[in-house]
Amino acid sequence: MKENPKEICKKKKKRRTMWRRRFAQETESEIFKYSPMHHQITLEFNSVGLYHLLLFLRTAQAEKYL
Repeated sequence: MKENPKEICKKKKKRRTMWRRRFAQETESEIFKYSPMHHQITLEFNSVGLYHLLLFLRTAQAEKYL
């Protein structure tokens, strides 16, 4: 039986968010340990915001901290 395209889309979306959350958690501990911003930033924004912030830290400032 063929799956409903909407259901497939939902599944993909869910998988993506799970991956993002997992990535954010791993990177958060890796990078924030070394980051002076660690104490200034409260992690109260959503996981996507966190994901982008960490991606920024990892790319733009990785040399300084890693």
